[in-house]
Amino acid sequence: MNSVQRHYETHPYPHYPLLARIRRCDTYAISLEALWCRFNGAMPPPTARTVLVAGCGSFSPYPFSLANPGCRVTALDLSAASLRRARLHCLLNLRRNVNFLRGDLLDGQLAPGPFGLIDAFGVLHHLPDPGAGLRALATRLAPGGIMRVMLYSHGARTRTEAARRALRRLGVQSLTDLKRLLKGLPEGSSLATAVAEAPDAAFDSGLADAFLHPLVQTFTVAQLETLLAATGLRPLLFAHAGALSDPSDELARLRTLERTRELDSNYLLFLGRDTCGPAQPEAGALVSLNPCLSGILPRIPQPVGRLGHPLPPLNRATRKLLRRCRTPQPWETLSVAERQLARQLAEHLLLLITGTRQAGGEVDRSPAKC
Repeated sequence: MNSVQRHYETHPYPHYPLLARIRRCDTYAISLEALWCRFNGAMPPPTARTVLVAGCGSFSPYPFSLANPGCRVTALDLSAASLRRARLHCLLNLRRNVNFLRGDLLDGQLAPGPFGLIDAFGVLHHLPDPGAGLRALATRLAPGGIMRVMLYSHGARTRTEAARRALRRLGVQSLTDLKRLLKGLPEGSSLATAVAEAPDAAFDSGLADAFLHPLVQTFTVAQLETLLAATGLRPLLFAHAGALSDPSDELARLRTLERTRELDSNYLLFLGRDTCGPAQPEAGALVSLNPCLSGILPRIPQPVGRLGHPLPPLNRATRKLLRRCRTPQPWETLSVAERQLARQLAEHLLLLITGTRQAGGEVDRSPAKC
């Protein structure tokens, strides 16, 4: 058993209450159908209606299953303890479309794919060779497939990594020792401040994950670009807070923030393999509701923005259009104002636009074809 596996057998992460529930409407940004339409301009073909949650931890299989009830979801993790907890969350919420696998994502014989959607949120920076991990996942992507990745940035982890170095010098290796040390720290000390700022430090597994994890790597912007370039995958969209819509522009913004030591967010982005690009909204296109929202009509709560920016307010006109698109609407039947609103809502994944000629070639309304 390696050190990372041992850590998660002891501290399954994250540790949500077993009866924790989430609304399907809050999973709209991890819907395979919505993402495939956003980046391919079509609905996913049957062969790509598969999802891999790599390094799934103790909770993520549940929301991915909820968001994608018509897909086969594979949950892969090193830790048996994390998988047991994840399986319980799914059982208690009647999620039955998940296959749980224990093993190393570097093992190509495990969950070989192809997958239409792969999630690697907070996983690669815990590998000895993150590049090898990303390449191993890239080989599992179907043509047109999409991968979501979250990686630690060097700037966002500065205070946390300084605290981790101090704890290593002090010989703190267990959660008991760490909590005892924290009780004796003066208010305002560097370590106390680092813990107070850590978003997950309020619960034990989060505290252990932030400060006692045996293997953590952080990335400068240049290292991120090198990592991505080696995979053959194309950056499609950055989704951390404040990200610009064009990936090249966002990388330039990140480089500037890094130079001025103002980069304080981790990297969250979508990558694609041979994606076609979004459909061009014109005659022949169809506009439909994100399926994750269908069960909450006519009353649609204001979901949280998941792509780096707040969602537009769900005013009367927006709600009216969303309700109308429960049945796919031909683009030409929308008014000028509705078309402008539909484009905006499609950018945020609340609406799906499918089925017309686009810059990369032809697509139809079912399998994506570039």
